[in-house]
Amino acid sequence: MSYSLQPTKIEWTHGRLTWRPSDETRKRMSEAQSGKNNPGWRGGTTKQRRRNHHSDSWWVRTVKERAAHSCELCGSTENPHSHHIIPYSEAEEYRLDLANGICLCAKCHRKVHSGKIVLQLPIRLSVAEGGGSE
Repeated sequence: MSYSLQPTKIEWTHGRLTWRPSDETRKRMSEAQSGKNNPGWRGGTTKQRRRNHHSDSWWVRTVKERAAHSCELCGSTENPHSHHIIPYSEAEEYRLDLANGICLCAKCHRKVHSGKIVLQLPIRLSVAEGGGSE
């Protein structure tokens, strides 16, 4: 799809000549990135996802409170995250199971998602080869 980049308004802004695409072009550009055409599309919002939001927030809050808002790996209290040990998308039956939750600081959470730290149920911790320290 090609766009007409005919400016509707040309003006000097901060010492530069700037232009704005026509309203028709802006609309076509927006439609080209809407819905399923957007690279961030995840299948839309379903009633089930909206329904789960309140119970999910309870789970997140309870996992953090259980750990006194501190990382269960390093003890940090900065920026606590609630993390599903068995991924949320892989095991629907464990989504709200508190035994499937662990409170992690942002740094440890990144290490878990990058594979440097591996968690399993029951909680067993292993450091992946080449994990090292950051």
